[in-house]
Amino acid sequence: MTQNQKSRRHRYKKLRYEYLENRLLLAADIALYQNPLDSVDVNNDAYISPVDALYIINELNGTSLNSEKISAFYDTSGDGILAAVDALTVINELNYPELSEDQFSDKIEIAADYLESNHDLIDQQLIAISDQIIGLHEQIQTVADTIRAQLDLFLEYSIDNTPALDTQLEKLEVAYYASKELFYQEFIGLNDDFDTVQQQLDPNFDPSVQEADSGFEFDPSVAYSEEVFEEIVEELDELDDEYEIPDYSGEYDGYDNYVYAYDPTTTELNDYVLEQVTPDDYEQWVLDGGDFGDMLDDFDEEVFVGEIDIDDYVMDTFGDPTVAVNYVQNLIDHGFVGELFYGDLSAIGGESTGSGIELSDGSMLEIELRNDPLLVSLAEELDGQNVLIDGHLTIVTGVEISERSVLNVVALVGEQTIRDVSSSLTTISDPFMTQTASMLNDLADRVRDA
Repeated sequence: MTQNQKSRRHRYKKLRYEYLENRLLLAADIALYQNPLDSVDVNNDAYISPVDALYIINELNGTSLNSEKISAFYDTSGDGILAAVDALTVINELNYPELSEDQFSDKIEIAADYLESNHDLIDQQLIAISDQIIGLHEQIQTVADTIRAQLDLFLEYSIDNTPALDTQLEKLEVAYYASKELFYQEFIGLNDDFDTVQQQLDPNFDPSVQEADSGFEFDPSVAYSEEVFEEIVEELDELDDEYEIPDYSGEYDGYDNYVYAYDPTTTELNDYVLEQVTPDDYEQWVLDGGDFGDMLDDFDEEVFVGEIDIDDYVMDTFGDPTVAVNYVQNLIDHGFVGELFYGDLSAIGGESTGSGIELSDGSMLEIELRNDPLLVSLAEELDGQNVLIDGHLTIVTGVEISERSVLNVVALVGEQTIRDVSSSLTTISDPFMTQTASMLNDLADRVRDA
């Protein structure tokens, strides 16, 4: 067992309380995210320590060393606000770890660590089930390490492209929660083996008799014996009754597909998870700050004047021309198109971004420009005109209005810009450019007719 695989039970140090300035930072002020692996692991190092609280305290006091990157998972409370309660959440976890819920994977870890450290003492007839428990824990840890590595990369991204960041973090959340469900299904498959082992060790064991739930009480400090092994198996067997896997199917689109698409006979779960959470070339481009407006600018300012080769541009940016074509097609099918209203919206209690887009069905959708100078400048220029917006919908909670949908804007373009680029692309003798020009022309038509 490596140091990073140690249970959270061994990772705590007491921390004293400190009075913090009553200062609040909203998600609009900084990039506020919560670590899906462990809500109080602020720096994502797999340990819960005073350093995690210090990250939050420094941010609250304005002494954070890096304001351009995400840097840390500050929102330990999950309320979308950075406040003293986030540091207090870490402090409480450090001082009172016994109050934390004992999760399914933690219980497997306790048993697996004990069995692995006493492997040479285990009777041959019990080795098979012991190795299955150890193997299950190793799989859980491997997947967690894979997701943690992706979270480390996530913390390095710029805070400028919030919608893309939200999408990537959601992918990581789905991967983590779905993998736990898949592991639990595999664990349930061991129940018959648990019954067989208990019958071997206790001739009077009756699997039809359900013991009263007493929680997971195994003490890993006791010396090994067959009676201890029986106790481990018995308590793991009871996990099926006392642990209920959360249902995330209603919270995440595609969650069920993620679970059902996995085929353990052809793919290791870790490989499946890695494939699902690794950004493709286009997604990576967006996470690094690229957007539709950038692509149009590149075409207009660099490709057309011969500063870059179109094939090199497409391969460097998207990895494959098909990715770029699919992106434009996605904008045609799903981009938000309508009349832009900049700074003209108001709502009860001031709960509004002040700007929005009136869609073709007559509905008004608020937009969030995040005080981005370029987006604000474009919004001022295109106010009252039909536009295309590429972005990500989020639900914002409030007081007067309990929930409202807000479109976080990534790119904002008008019909004429799209039309001009489409026209220019037709002058380039390149199959990709010809196809893209036609698609952009269709997109401009959609904006015009909104």
